[in-house]
Amino acid sequence: MKGSQTPPQPRIRIIGRFLETRVRLTAPANHNRISILQLNFHNRKDTTLSLLNTEQDNMALLIQEPWVYHHDLQPPTHTALRIITPVNSPQTQEERPRTCIYIRNFILSRNITIGEDNNKLLTSITIDIDGEKKLTLKSL
Repeated sequence: MKGSQTPPQPRIRIIGRFLETRVRLTAPANHNRISILQLNFHNRKDTTLSLLNTEQDNMALLIQEPWVYHHDLQPPTHTALRIITPVNSPQTQEERPRTCIYIRNFILSRNITIGEDNNKLLTSITIDIDGEKKLTLKSL
């Protein structure tokens, strides 16, 4: 940072009972913005579906306690987002994922590496930004 400039700070606000954290990172070379939203859904269907159908400003959504469908125990999908869950085929409510990450479809699958330490309480991915820079996201 030059002189007295301070790095950007996360914005945190309370939305009803939910804590929202927005982190905006600016790459100095090309000033592209990476925006990430972290939110705990508290297993609420209305919150989950509302955010998926309205949130368009963020590259990634890091979700804790997502609502899941009863028939497959997975969080809902969305046409504009790729979902990454730590559990592929849960068989019981106890096995259902407690975290997930939604990534915008413009990020190519080949640029995403799924974390090896993922489990029902942790979803981790690494995104290859430009061949040199990597961004690791963890939802826990």
